[in-house]
Amino acid sequence: MTEHSQALTRQYLRMRTALVVVVLLVAVSCGAREPAAQPSERPDTDAPAPLVVPPRPLASADRDCTVSWAQSFRSLDLLTDAADVVIRAQVVAEDTVQLRAFGANGSVRLREARRTTLRVVETLKGVAEPEVRVIEDVCPGLALAPGDEWVLFLGAAFDPKYGPDGPGVHRFTLGGPQGQFRIRASRISGPFFRFQHIVREYGGATSAELLSDVRAVRQIDLGLSRAIVARAGWTVLPGHRVLDLQLPGDATMPLPGHERPFGVFADASRRAGYDLAAFGGRTLRAVSYLLELDRPSTEKQYRATVLHDRGAVVGGWITVAHDLGDSEVFALTERDAALASRGRR
Repeated sequence: MTEHSQALTRQYLRMRTALVVVVLLVAVSCGAREPAAQPSERPDTDAPAPLVVPPRPLASADRDCTVSWAQSFRSLDLLTDAADVVIRAQVVAEDTVQLRAFGANGSVRLREARRTTLRVVETLKGVAEPEVRVIEDVCPGLALAPGDEWVLFLGAAFDPKYGPDGPGVHRFTLGGPQGQFRIRASRISGPFFRFQHIVREYGGATSAELLSDVRAVRQIDLGLSRAIVARAGWTVLPGHRVLDLQLPGDATMPLPGHERPFGVFADASRRAGYDLAAFGGRTLRAVSYLLELDRPSTEKQYRATVLHDRGAVVGGWITVAHDLGDSEVFALTERDAALASRGRR
């Protein structure tokens, strides 16, 4: 190698060393960086961040009532699904009526109840009468006040054999005051009962917000589940009950509300063509219907339970019992066997 070539080589090495030093200094001062992602791997920085809705603060409770409700509603979508009729209405009259209770020996006992008549302004679900009559036998919450409106979540029509006398359809609000939202000056207003969980969540919110949320609920198709039970030959009685049911992750664990293990119900569902294997540990929307005759509580009771997941029917079974917590379980399609069963006491 010539002297000139050696000089060029030394100069190249000095320049390369200097370049490496500069790169190291930049790396130290700026921090090491990951290699740039390919276009297909690069996160979409323009996409909006997920909207996290904080829980609503509960409005303070002014009232309480010593009663144990059959169901405690904890979400607006469940309350909407459970209602036969949802209305926005104005109170036009109040009076007191008599309801009848029947004893085992044929005796009849009367008790007083408050009846509130409301003029319907808007029907949000179902078919409502032009004037709705609401019965309150415990924890009355409705009141006649000029300018007030109410959003009410109503159950099925009350059986007239239990009263009151006179024409017209009578209904109860779901869970008593749990299904009663008072609108005053365009806002959800109190006084609030302690157990009005959803109502208190909307305390102070605008009526427009509540109405928008009710309309936005993607309701389950109750006609679909009712038709599935009817196609199996069952007579489905009016009315229904809707609840959220968390299925156990282990088939040997009891199904909530029952003494029998979940596997017994899953097997009955599978015999009707609905495999619940993929839904263990999940919370599904359960709709239950009373079947056949409206029997006294001393006789067997037939009940169909149909499970929904995002609108689709994914499971179900029949229970036959005197006590629903200790029942015989059949597939939806096993009507003859269910009718022939004794029903466990």
